[in-house]
Amino acid sequence: SPDGDIIDCVLTHEQPAFDHPLLKGQKPLDPPEIPIDDHNQMNNFSDIFQSWTLSGESCPDGTIPIIRTKEQDILRAGSISRFGRKFVNDDRHDHAIGFVNGNFYGARASLNVWTPKVENQGEFSLAQIWVLSDDRNVENTLEAGWQACQNFSF
Repeated sequence: SPDGDIIDCVLTHEQPAFDHPLLKGQKPLDPPEIPIDDHNQMNNFSDIFQSWTLSGESCPDGTIPIIRTKEQDILRAGSISRFGRKFVNDDRHDHAIGFVNGNFYGARASLNVWTPKVENQGEFSLAQIWVLSDDRNVENTLEAGWQACQNFSF
């Protein structure tokens, strides 16, 4: 990509999330269709939202793009345990949470993120769904979503 990232196109059913032991043998669901209505025609969106697609490249059908983690990404984080964490630099943090207890066997979310504004270094915009398992000893999360940021030096 123009910013130096290496993008791997991974078969949807071989994505790393499915390496979890509890997901072994599960059949992935078909991806949902993007809803289109009179006010939101998909052909009106000409903006390119990821810099690696500027060259016209994209992943083939049946695959998903995954940014390859480089050694410098982990070194910049300072430690493996800090890698991938997002830290807010000031006291302003706007968020909304929906929380449900119980036994669930799936989850879904519709995340609409159009041209998020990120103005300052260290600032980020994030929309995601978490599936959380907390057995009071170990917290496991499965996270999916979108993020925009100036850089990854949080």
